[in-house]
Amino acid sequence: MKIRTKILCANILIAVFPICMAAVLAWNAVDELRQRHQTENSLSAFEATLQIGPLLAAERSRWAVVFDNDKPLDIAAAQPLETAISASDAALDKARRQIEAAHLSASPIITAANQLKAARTIARQAAEQAKPGRPATIATATVDAIIAANQNVGKAIDDAYRSTIVSGPDLFGHANLARLAQDMRDVNGTRSAAVGLFVAGLPFGPDRLQAATEMTGRIAGLWQMMQQAVLNLGNPPELTRALDHVRTTIMSEGEQRFQSVIDAARKGMPSPVTLADWRPWATPMLNNSLVMRDAALVVAHSSNQDSIAKAWTNLILAGVILGVVCITFGIVLIMLSAQVTRRLSTLTSTVVRLADGNLDVDIAHSKLPDEIGAMARAIQVLKESAIERVRLESEQEAQRAARETRTAAVERMVRDFDRTVSAILNSVSGASAQLNETAKSMAALAEETSSQASASTSAAEQTSMNVQTVASATEEMTASIREISEQVSRSNGVAAQAVREAQDTTGSVRNLAEEVARIGEVVKLIQDIASQTNLLALNATIEAARAGEAGKGFAVVASEVKQLANQTAKATEDISAQINSVQNATRGTVHAIEEIGGTIGTMNEIAATIAAAIEEQSATTAEISRNVQQAAQGTGQVSGNIAQVHEAAGQTGRAASQVLDASTSVSRQAADLRREVETFLTGIRAA
Repeated sequence: MKIRTKILCANILIAVFPICMAAVLAWNAVDELRQRHQTENSLSAFEATLQIGPLLAAERSRWAVVFDNDKPLDIAAAQPLETAISASDAALDKARRQIEAAHLSASPIITAANQLKAARTIARQAAEQAKPGRPATIATATVDAIIAANQNVGKAIDDAYRSTIVSGPDLFGHANLARLAQDMRDVNGTRSAAVGLFVAGLPFGPDRLQAATEMTGRIAGLWQMMQQAVLNLGNPPELTRALDHVRTTIMSEGEQRFQSVIDAARKGMPSPVTLADWRPWATPMLNNSLVMRDAALVVAHSSNQDSIAKAWTNLILAGVILGVVCITFGIVLIMLSAQVTRRLSTLTSTVVRLADGNLDVDIAHSKLPDEIGAMARAIQVLKESAIERVRLESEQEAQRAARETRTAAVERMVRDFDRTVSAILNSVSGASAQLNETAKSMAALAEETSSQASASTSAAEQTSMNVQTVASATEEMTASIREISEQVSRSNGVAAQAVREAQDTTGSVRNLAEEVARIGEVVKLIQDIASQTNLLALNATIEAARAGEAGKGFAVVASEVKQLANQTAKATEDISAQINSVQNATRGTVHAIEEIGGTIGTMNEIAATIAAAIEEQSATTAEISRNVQQAAQGTGQVSGNIAQVHEAAGQTGRAASQVLDASTSVSRQAADLRREVETFLTGIRAA
């Protein structure tokens, strides 16, 4: 939601309360106007219906005059009657229109009009005849018809009265006072009609007297209620004057005359007032109570008009408030649009352009002293920060490019360094390994040389001793040669015997080899049997495992059989090995015996040769003695040289050990160097 919309919504919310209040006031004012207009119409209908009663009473009096005349109705006598009838009809028509304007039912008025129309037709027909020709009850029937019509008018009065006090409760006192005054007029009219019969000399029985007395009591009660009603209304001047008027007229002079006539009727005396005096006096006197009715209605209309004016004032006030609120709301919106929303829109557009990367945009309203100006200055700071950020990004981009170039160079150098160092380390490792092998070979060679030198030294010493011995033994050799010659002769015979015995032994040994071969076949058979037994024991173990608990005992036996088969196989293997050894030994023995036989033969041949050579040995013995002396001297020199060789071999061994240690250290350091180089290169690549 945009700020413009939010501000509009906020102002609408702010204006809602006064607008609602003004609307409520306007609604109440309109409703009050409607109620007051309804009250005015109802009050007018009430007033119109109240005006019918006295007119009907006047019409009734006119009919009484007509029927008292013995002559037929003429134009002169009909004129006052027609005037009264016209007044009654006009009042009925007015009441009907007012009742319809108040949206009330006009049926009672229409019924009353129809009743009067019918009664008038009959009454006119009777009045056009002389008194003897008229129906005896025509006067009473006409009066009863007028009274019946007046009763329907009373219903219309009740409807208008209820509508008035419902729509305008504040007019209840006024309407009630008017009703009381009207009731006083009606009761007085009825009483006047009854008393008029007595004044006219007609029969006035106890019932009529009782009715007149009761109506007098009702009038007294109505008078008391009228006074209380005026008091309840606050004794307004208009009503007070009307009340005084009623008091000085109808309730003073009027009541005195009515009471004098009623007292005369009660006492059976003649009326103190003549009919000629009674008729012109009664109607005007009775109409004095209508002064109070009319005054109450005037005050009611005035009060209702005041309420209507007040309602109009409230409506105008509500309209003014509503107009002021709307105008104020419009002014506020215009000011907000001009001073806030439009400037905020400008700043928003500026911020959007800044966000799009347009840093050349101008920041408006930055010199304003209000919050908009502060916001504009803040946006200016943001713009400068954005410009600085762009500059820093350019520098960072250049630095990044340089860093990437440097990184590529470093990476290339690292790869070259890694390749070179790896080659060097591989060479060092290979050389170290080769040096290690060489050092080991040198150490072994030095040890062997030292050992051989030691052996050579011992041999040289022994040789020297042997040479000395040979020198001394050479002299004995000559004597021994002669003995050898003799022994050679004897050995020839022994050798021949040995050859024969060796041949016999060879045959026996061959027989032994054949027997041993047959034993090997038996051993192989035993091995096959042991293998089958082992296989059967394995199958038995499997079947015992399948049998579960029932096969556990059988499994134990199968296991023992398997162990015995394994032991048998092992024993046969040992026997086979022993037999092989015996066979090998037998073959070796046969071969040895054969060799011995050959050797003995050779020895026999050698013995013959020795005999021939003995002669030569004697000649060479002297030469041997001389050579032995020279050998003794050479042997001493050899012993000295061998000692030097032994010393050199020891030094070589120690040097080889040092070379081996150095080679091992070089290998270890080369491995450490490789790890360090790899760690260094990994760190360089990670950086």
